[in-house]
Amino acid sequence: MAEATAIALLVDFAGIARRVEATIGETLLVALKRAGMPLLAVCGGRASCGTCLIGVAPDWIGRLPPQSRVELNLLGAIGEGEEGDRLACQITLGPAHDGLEIHSLD
Repeated sequence: MAEATAIALLVDFAGIARRVEATIGETLLVALKRAGMPLLAVCGGRASCGTCLIGVAPDWIGRLPPQSRVELNLLGAIGEGEEGDRLACQITLGPAHDGLEIHSLD
């Protein structure tokens, strides 16, 4: 039996909830941009601007890989870093992320 190559994300941006299809192995940022979500990414996913900041639902925080030193430093520099705040460019999606719930922070 072949492994699945796609997963579904549950996204709430600006009060509009929708299901977004994503491909395993791509970053969350790529999946959200392809789906037309209003998310900036000034640096193009290089973890140097912080504009792709999203919130992760509490049930999912511990199910994502820990933040890298680069991500932690950038969140600290831009004055963010509440529990559940992440940079979409730094989350590579895998099969375990099917159903991931995220929201915009603005």
